Amino acid sequence: DALPIWPSAFTPDHVKLFGEVWVIGYHLCDFGNVVVGVDKKRKFKITNASLLGALNMKLKKNLLANTGFGIEPDKVVRLVEADTLDFMATFVAKKGSELGMREVILPFEIGHNGPPTALVLRANVTFPEVTVTTGALDLGPVWVGCSRTVNVQLQNTGVVPSEWVLLNPAGNPADSDRFLVHPREGSLAPGERCNVAVEFIPSEGRPHSVRLPLRVSGSPVSRSLLLRGEGVFAEVVFDPPNLELGPILPHSEGAMRYVTMTNAGDRPIEVYAVDFDADHAQEEALLAHCSLFGDDGKIGRAHV
Repeated sequence: DALPIWPSAFTPDHVKLFGEVWVIGYHLCDFGNVVVGVDKKRKFKITNASLLGALNMKLKKNLLANTGFGIEPDKVVRLVEADTLDFMATFVAKKGSELGMREVILPFEIGHNGPPTALVLRANVTFPEVTVTTGALDLGPVWVGCSRTVNVQLQNTGVVPSEWVLLNPAGNPADSDRFLVHPREGSLAPGERCNVAVEFIPSEGRPHSVRLPLRVSGSPVSRSLLLRGEGVFAEVVFDPPNLELGPILPHSEGAMRYVTMTNAGDRPIEVYAVDFDADHAQEEALLAHCSLFGDDGKIGRAHV
């Protein structure tokens, strides 16, 4: 746990650094949350507010070894009254660093027999975290020529802002265009959520699947989203499958046979004869003059 800025008792760490004396001031230099692999800097000033002339100060810089913290300068020679000096503190969270709170108490030696004072350097080592409500999304059976849209939710479960992107899918290249994802990238504040719409548009009557890698900037965690769906055709069965009327004499009453058509699927269907349906002929004539078609002969989704 982080040490208090003003200890209320002589802890072992306190006695080790200062002996059994009270420290008149703890000054905090807080770097906040630092992402692994990122360096942070903090600038502060020290002013000689005494009336006893110039002061010499020294920091026990050896206490910073292997902590990731650094400070410059580490000593001050003859800081005159009312004069101010700039200090630069740094923290480096190297890759592979242990996560969590880092804290170092750095004593100031002010002249000879100066009042005990300390600088507290503090940082929380972390990395961006984005979670998905599900790692695999099954959009189920969808009729060829139709579509189904399902949302998944991303959430920033970390303590720092996160930038995320869903990369190009891995899997069968023929399936890549069958899944449309929006948005493909974004940024989330800590605790923020966003919905990502996944639309499945099958063009063949078969199973489809792709895996979308999820990359979070600065995060070592690998995540992905598996998308699955199955394209199905309407199942219509004719009995008999072939119909033969046989020979017919001229000027006779003709011949008639009955055909049974059965919907063998699990959904209602609409059936019409394209050669005889007047409504179909009218709709085809209207579409022939429609400007929504692209170069591929398909209606552009941006116009629908």
